[in-house]
Amino acid sequence: MDPLSPEQTSAYLTRLGVREKPCADFATLCSLIEAHLQRVTFENIDVLLHRMIEIDADSLFDKIIGRGRGGYCFELNSLFARLLQALGYRLRLRMARVRWGVPLDAPLTLKQHLVPIVELAEGEYLVDVGFGSANPYLPLPLVEQGSSSANHPYTLRSLGAETDCEPGTLELCIRGRDGWIPMYRIEPRDQRWRDCMPLNWYVSTHPQSIMRRMLLVGRTDGEAWLSLNNGRYRRRLRRAGYEAVEKRDIRDAEELLAVLQNEFHVPLCPENDVELLKARLATLVLEDVPF
Repeated sequence: MDPLSPEQTSAYLTRLGVREKPCADFATLCSLIEAHLQRVTFENIDVLLHRMIEIDADSLFDKIIGRGRGGYCFELNSLFARLLQALGYRLRLRMARVRWGVPLDAPLTLKQHLVPIVELAEGEYLVDVGFGSANPYLPLPLVEQGSSSANHPYTLRSLGAETDCEPGTLELCIRGRDGWIPMYRIEPRDQRWRDCMPLNWYVSTHPQSIMRRMLLVGRTDGEAWLSLNNGRYRRRLRRAGYEAVEKRDIRDAEELLAVLQNEFHVPLCPENDVELLKARLATLVLEDVPF
């Protein structure tokens, strides 16, 4: 994976509201993650419309920076990784198996989530701007933590052989009202970028992929995480056990389009997006949402 060009880096930072090229340190990484989660929306609209998802740097730059759209993990985390490389950060890629919304006794899920691992003087950190639900809003040390910090509700824990995982697998969890909620399991082996291509193709094209079956949208306003799953809108406080403080069930396609544009800041092209998306949204079933 190659870094962005200086021109692309400057435009990306402008999209994030960063005026000057920052230093490659922990504090900057925290601020970049927060800015990204507020300004670049997680969304799978193109997948729902059965469009090809290209994850080369130029295609993603045009979509996310040029057209102001969002994307999902292979798009958001890979472009963010290229930005970090351009700023001087050292990083690697890992794949993860999503457990969010999955029964605790469910079999091992597929590797479908891409995350960067950033190397700092302080150690290695999990960095994620592309999960879409309860997204971590700061770098997390890539070690077993045992319990969450007072500053955030996340923890990483090692998994044993009874989970059918490779040794060294770490599971990211968020603290809920009744205990820890698993989010995803991070594979212990690094992932080559070229090997991400077929994984992205599967996630964006397979009929059983959740990305093809549901509208999934998420962003933060700084205080809460906003999510839209089919027509199920939730606003959940980030530091309060992910409890929902606002709930709305939206069944009208026109209202969903308005929410996407006004609350999630997703720009939709009247000629290419609106009518196609309206027809697709009308087929989604609210009761199919597992979370």
